[in-house]
Amino acid sequence: MKYLIFIFSTLISGYILSQRPSIKFEATTPRLIKSGEEVTLRAVLIGNPEPDDLKWKIGGEEGKDWKFKDKSSTIGSEEITIIFKKIGPINISLSAKGEIDTLMKGKKEKVKVKIPLKFDKKAYLLVTDGKEYSELNQLFAEGTEDSYIKLVKNASSLVEKEKYKKDPFAYIWLARGLYAIHNQNFDYTKGKYEPFKSSFNDAISALSKALKFDNNNFLEESKFADFIYDLQHSYYLDIVSSPLSDEEAVQKGKSKTKDFTTINASLTKYIKITKNPVCIKHLQAACLLNLSDPNAKTILKEADAELLNYTASRDSVKFSPTDELFFASGITELLKFYELKKKADDACSLTRRAVLALPELKMNRDKFEEYIDIRDVNCEQ
Repeated sequence: MKYLIFIFSTLISGYILSQRPSIKFEATTPRLIKSGEEVTLRAVLIGNPEPDDLKWKIGGEEGKDWKFKDKSSTIGSEEITIIFKKIGPINISLSAKGEIDTLMKGKKEKVKVKIPLKFDKKAYLLVTDGKEYSELNQLFAEGTEDSYIKLVKNASSLVEKEKYKKDPFAYIWLARGLYAIHNQNFDYTKGKYEPFKSSFNDAISALSKALKFDNNNFLEESKFADFIYDLQHSYYLDIVSSPLSDEEAVQKGKSKTKDFTTINASLTKYIKITKNPVCIKHLQAACLLNLSDPNAKTILKEADAELLNYTASRDSVKFSPTDELFFASGITELLKFYELKKKADDACSLTRRAVLALPELKMNRDKFEEYIDIRDVNCEQ
């Protein structure tokens, strides 16, 4: 393949484009839909791709998971209407061929050459089942011990079915039911409640699967956003904050220090329930540095690179409230480490990068008190 590319690039030297052709598609109806609803997709053609050569590829099997209802074409665009039966995220791609004017090597006049065009989006649509979720919503709204237990049982049955195995809404309802049970403080020694003794950890696992299949943030743009943030915050408070605040948890030589092994281990689960894994990377690096782990420098380089990308994308990507707590804790622990090792330049550089990514760090004392107390204000300029 690389030789074909080389030959092609050799033949076409002095690549000249009048208007480079391209294709894309967009939904003219909501991208979050219920099974059986119609979805209209519009192909947008730029630079005169050949409309007769347009090919749609839609996740699932035609006839079984979805079916065409209508198709129409106008100059520069094509619209298709589809009815989906398949529950869960739907991948869509569009391909065609376009023509470009090129100046061939050794030739005086430009010639037309066809090039492939493609536009694809993973999990572009999310199909749900309104009937099933209406029942789960009703059980949650009842707010009793029995209704929460029934909610979990029903949601557990859903995610075991082939139809729902990649449906983030099925998993988010399971997580919500499990978390509600956890907050009831049942006596798990009693037979009725014994199956739910690990309800908090099970809720975390269910949320991780929900977010895994929710590639386009449908959940965080829905009524479930507050629940997601609440469960994230509970994880921070119940699992992470205690070892983070205990300065004398383990003996290290003649002194005592935090239990960085436990803190580091707790990060492996949180990374599965956040859309912004960079938020835990600096805390992970701080733990490994304090543990003299040889992987610390590699993790720190990854953290700094990912922080740079996050800062550049902040308009479209944003830390959740608990992501911010993890991030601030990581920056704070690294600053403490740099102070211990007398690395003032590293501390100052980290501070500048941190406040660029999260400006609120330097002004919200109620939330970031520990960071504000340890920072060098001059480094924030």
